[in-house]
Amino acid sequence: ITRNGKYLYVPYSIDDNANRQGTQVAMINVGTGKIVGTPITVGQGPVWAQIAPNGKRLYIANNFDGTMSVVDITP
Repeated sequence: ITRNGKYLYVPYSIDDNANRQGTQVAMINVGTGKIVGTPITVGQGPVWAQIAPNGKRLYIANNFDGTMSVVDITP
């Protein structure tokens, strides 16, 4: 969740619609519950997302390919 509490980053580890491993993280508006913008493409099977203390980067652990994605989320 962002420092201001307005947004939550949610990883998609499984894509049920396509019946395959997920590869995206969505930014959700906490007040409306709706996805904001386009989901961020990361590695396969993202299971965990953490915002850096300075609020400028998002770190995502990708379970199925054993990688870590780092995304610039500077406003």
